Amino acid sequence: MPQSRPASIRPLPLTVAAAALVLAAGALSACQVGPDFHGPAAPGAAAGYMAGGLPTAIAPDQRLVAGADVPARWWEVYGSPQLNTLMEQAIKASPDIESAEAALRSAHELYLAQHGALLPTVDAGYNFTRQKFSDEIAPPALNSTANPYSLHTPQLNVGYTPDVFGGLHRQAESALAQTDAQRYQAEAAYLTLTANVAAAAIQQASLIAQIRDAETLAASDRKTLEALRRSLQAGELSASDVASQEVVAAQADQALPPLRKQLAQQNDLIAFLSGRTPAEADIPAIDLDAGMGGLGPRVGGHDRGGDARKMLFSVANRFAKGR
Repeated sequence: MPQSRPASIRPLPLTVAAAALVLAAGALSACQVGPDFHGPAAPGAAAGYMAGGLPTAIAPDQRLVAGADVPARWWEVYGSPQLNTLMEQAIKASPDIESAEAALRSAHELYLAQHGALLPTVDAGYNFTRQKFSDEIAPPALNSTANPYSLHTPQLNVGYTPDVFGGLHRQAESALAQTDAQRYQAEAAYLTLTANVAAAAIQQASLIAQIRDAETLAASDRKTLEALRRSLQAGELSASDVASQEVVAAQADQALPPLRKQLAQQNDLIAFLSGRTPAEADIPAIDLDAGMGGLGPRVGGHDRGGDARKMLFSVANRFAKGR
C-alpha cells in the first residue's frame, strides 16, 4: 500500500524553482576569480627619471624635448649610409633579436589559443557512401529497386564552455600580459643592439678624428724639429733648443699607438655587433658629419660623446614610455 506524502512537505511551484535557478546562475556568474586589474597611470612627461624632472639641455648646443617621438630607425638622422648598412647587418645577424622575436611569436600564439577557449567550437562533417548489394548473395528482402543506393551523412557539433567563475577570462588576460611583456623584451633587445652599434660608430669616428689630429700635430712637430736642426747647423740656436723640440716630437709620436690600438679594438667591437669576426670584417670609417648639414656631432672637436648621450637618452626615454 503506497504511503501518503506528509502534509508538511509540499513541492515548490515550477515558477519558483525556475526563479531560484536563475538567481543561482547569476550569483555564480558574478563570482569571478580575482578582481579586475587596472594598470597604474603612466607618469607625466615631465616626471622623467629624477625627482626634479628631466633636464632641458644636455650640452650648450643640445636640448631635450620631453615627450617628443623618436622614430624606430632613429639612427638615420645621422644621414650616414655606412651606419645604415651597419645597422641592417647587425639587426639581421643578432641572435638576441631573433630569439626575442621567436619568443614573442610563441607568446602571441599561446594567447590566441587561450583566448579561443572563450569562443564556441563548431565542428562540421560530411560523409558520403554509395553501396550496392550483390544479386547472388543478398537476401531477397534487400534485393530491391533501390540497389545501388547512396547514403549522405551530414554532422554538425556545436559546443560552448560557460566561464561561470571567470577563470578562462583570467587565463586569457594572463596570456595577454605575458605577450606584452615579451614584446617589451623584444623591443629592449632591439634598442640595446642599435644603441650599442651607434655608440660604437660614434666612438670610432671620434678615434679616427683624434688620430688624424695627432698625426697632423706630429707632422708639424717634425717639421719644426727639422727647421731647428737647420738653425743649429747655422749657429742660430743652441743644442738644448733642439733637444727640447725632439722631446715634443717624440711625445706627439707617442700618442699615436694607443689611439690606433683603441681604434682596432673599436673596429673589432663593431664587427662583433654586426655578426662577423674581426678577421672577415672590413669595417669602413663611418662618416657621421656628411648627412647632418653641420648639425651632427663635431668630429674635429671630439664632441661625439655629447650627441651620443642625447640620442641614447632619447632612445631610453622612448623605451621607458613604451613600458
